[in-house]
Amino acid sequence: MTTLESARICEGLSKKEHIVSLCEDPSPTCGSSSVMRHAIPIERKLYEEDGTPFQTHVFIRSEHCELLCNDISCSKCIQKEKSLGKMKSSTSKKTTAPLKGNAPLTGSSKERLIATV
Repeated sequence: MTTLESARICEGLSKKEHIVSLCEDPSPTCGSSSVMRHAIPIERKLYEEDGTPFQTHVFIRSEHCELLCNDISCSKCIQKEKSLGKMKSSTSKKTTAPLKGNAPLTGSSKERLIATV
């Protein structure tokens, strides 16, 4: 019981643009994303005065989030954030590299064409 009482709710992933763009609402037909958006209602006494009539706090979590943890985020969310960070950095490196000599121009991005020129 003391372990459960000392546990904290996982804060999930950061709300950086590359993570938010991947997240989906939970559904029974689980989509292709492993990042989920969870909205939890806020108590009416904590509502912002000029906000919407139904206010929520949004968390972005890994699909396999443990929800209760001893730290700010659970191990699954920490691993997912690291892997998404690595994916973003490798994608950004790939998009700014110039094209090779005989590479087709149709499948390349505008940034890669500019870097090639």
